[in-house]
Amino acid sequence: MSDRFGLPLQVAKVRESSRHGLSVRSERALPRGGVAWGLALWVLNVVGCGPALYAVDIASAERAFEEARTESAKTYAPYEYHYAEAHLEKARQEAAEASYEEAIRYAGIAERYSHQARIIASRKRTAAP
Repeated sequence: MSDRFGLPLQVAKVRESSRHGLSVRSERALPRGGVAWGLALWVLNVVGCGPALYAVDIASAERAFEEARTESAKTYAPYEYHYAEAHLEKARQEAAEASYEEAIRYAGIAERYSHQARIIASRKRTAAP
């Protein structure tokens, strides 16, 4: 059995579900080595996208931190503000060392705490006499 390009195919039995919850077995032709090629492409995609994903996440974290700063979070929510600031700095350090997975994680933490600091500061500012 071969595909339209003459490459050999292997037949895989695939379990599919029907609309009524009944299980139906069918056979599909898959290119040989398709799983290996798919895995290789996935790895290349993940490795190659680290800097791009970091750029998006750090920009979002920096934007959230600036919003917290404009709400005077340093005064009204100092714990959250400084925690976010420290994680933002750590994200930049990790990215400088090309540890993009860690940098993305730290940027996410910084963004969450920046949002919390902004919300707390906003509430305290409106409640202050």
